[in-house]
Formats: sequence, C-alpha cells, structure tokens
Amino acid sequence: MKKALNQLPDDIASLKSLVAEKALKLTETSGHNKRLAAQNQQYKTQILTLQEQLNLALTRRYAASSEKISPNQYRLFDEAETDIEVAVPESDEVTVPAHTHKKGGRKKLPKTLPRVDVVYELSAAERICPHDGATLAEIGEVTSEQLDIVPANI
Repeated sequence: MKKALNQLPDDIASLKSLVAEKALKLTETSGHNKRLAAQNQQYKTQILTLQEQLNLALTRRYAASSEKISPNQYRLFDEAETDIEVAVPESDEVTVPAHTHKKGGRKKLPKTLPRVDVVYELSAAERICPHDGATLAEIGEVTSEQLDIVPANI
C-alpha cells in the first residue's frame, strides 16, 4: 500500500482525473454486472423450462402404459409446454375415415341350444325382514348362460 501511495501524482488535477477514471470504470463494471445478472436469470429460467419438458417426456415414455389415462390428463399441470408458443394451423373441420368397431366380449350362445332355467327362491321364513317383520320384495335378478359339456359316450 505504501508503494502505491508513492506512485500517486502530487497535483490535484491529476488526482481528480484518476478518481474520475476509477468511478467511470466502476459504473461500466456495474452496468456489465447487471447485464450478466439479467442474462444469468434468463438462462436459469430456460434451464427450468427444459428440465420440466424433460420430466414430462420421461413421464410419457416410462409411465405405466397399462393404465388408461386420458391424453389431456398429462397436460393438466404442464407449465413447460404452455410457456412455449407453437404455431398450430387452426381448422374448423376434422376428417376421420369411417370405420367399424367390433363389440368385445364373449359371443352369445346360439338360440338352437336347449336351455334350462334354474331359479333360486328363498323360503317363506327367509322372505321376512328380521328388523320389522315386513315381507321382503324382489329387487332384482341375475341372468347368465353357461354351456354344459357332455363327455362322449361309447
């Protein structure tokens, strides 16, 4: 520090010019620091957006595929994609080719097969309510068909 004091000029005008130069450098450095801070904040926001997009893509790729999830449900909390503006051509009409859909499940048994009706009825004692003694009413029925296999006879 003593060496630096010996190198300073003795006249006041020179000292004032040195102080002005240092102040100018400080303001330039301050402005540069502000620009860097703003750019740093912009990069942090971009990193956060990209991280959210990556998480969304990983969720779509590795999520349980056996579950029936609506495609709109993925976008429920999707801030990453809402921030990015994507140019989508708008159209009022959607063209879908006609198709037929086969009904799933087991086929009905043919009407030509013999049928046996099995009806399970409750006894008169079981048709009385244990709480108030009122007669119970039938509230529904279940109908099902079952194919019996008769083993071959010799």
